[in-house]
Amino acid sequence: MNTQTNADLSTEKQVRVLFKNYRRMKMEILQLSESIDFLSKNLEQSVESDIYSESVSHGTDGIGGGSTHDKLPKIAERVEEIRMEYAENVRLMKRKKSIFERTVASIDIFADSLEWSDKTIIRRRFIEEDKKSLEEISNEIHLTVSAVKKRIVKLMLGYAESAHFNISVVIEELK
Repeated sequence: MNTQTNADLSTEKQVRVLFKNYRRMKMEILQLSESIDFLSKNLEQSVESDIYSESVSHGTDGIGGGSTHDKLPKIAERVEEIRMEYAENVRLMKRKKSIFERTVASIDIFADSLEWSDKTIIRRRFIEEDKKSLEEISNEIHLTVSAVKKRIVKLMLGYAESAHFNISVVIEELK
C-alpha cells in the first residue's frame, strides 16, 4: 500500500529537481561569480560601451535634437539609467548566486551527514560528475534497483524536512 500523500509526492519531486540540478547550480555559481566580478571592475567601460552603441545605432534620436548643451543633460540621464540597470543586474546575479550557494552547501552537508549507503546513492546519482545509473549504484551498495529507488524517495523527503529554506524559490531561479 502506498502511504505517500500528494504533498509528499510534490515535495519529493521538487527536491529531486534540486538534486538533478546540483551540477548546473555549481556551474552557474562560477559563471555568476565571473560576471559579477567583471561588471564590478568594468562598470564604467560597460556603460560607455552601451552609450556608444546606442549613439551609433540610434544617432541622436534618443537624445533629441538641438545643441550639445541641450543634449548633455539627456546624455547624463541616460548614463545614470544604464548605471542603474547594471546595478540591478548585479544585484539579481548576487541574489541568484547566494541562493545557489546555499542550496549546494545544504545538499553537500545533507549528503555528508548520511550513512555510507545513502551517501553513496546521493553522491553517485546526483553530485558526482560521472552520474551513475540506478543499476550501477544498486550493484555497488548491494541492494535491488527497487530498494535504491525507495531510498532515493526517502532521502528526498528527508532533505526537504531538513532544508531551512523555501525550495520553490530555488526552483524558480533554475527556470
